[in-house]
Amino acid sequence: METTFVIIKPNAMKKQKAGAIINRFQEEGLHLAALKMILISKEKCEEFYKEHKERAFFSELLDFISSAPVVMMALRGEGAVLKVRRLWEIQILKRRNREHFVKNMAKVLEKMQFMGVIL
Repeated sequence: METTFVIIKPNAMKKQKAGAIINRFQEEGLHLAALKMILISKEKCEEFYKEHKERAFFSELLDFISSAPVVMMALRGEGAVLKVRRLWEIQILKRRNREHFVKNMAKVLEKMQFMGVIL
């Protein structure tokens, strides 16, 4: 059984898509282990995304993530990481955009703890 971390970002929240997104994960057999809706301050975003600090998009990322509430959740189930990736990749192909996936479980747990999404 795996656990992975997902953030429903401000664009989806503004379109009121959180319920539909969560439902898609549940239809794939994933279970919510933890869920939290939060408006993240720019300061907290800066710490959360510190590995991207030197990248050109960093300032835009901070503005975007702090622009509206997000839903942070831990999803648990068999093959959770691959199921989440597959579902996001389907959406990415539709938008022809990229999505960042956290691959390292220690990093996932660290991010969940930092944002207060506790299992």
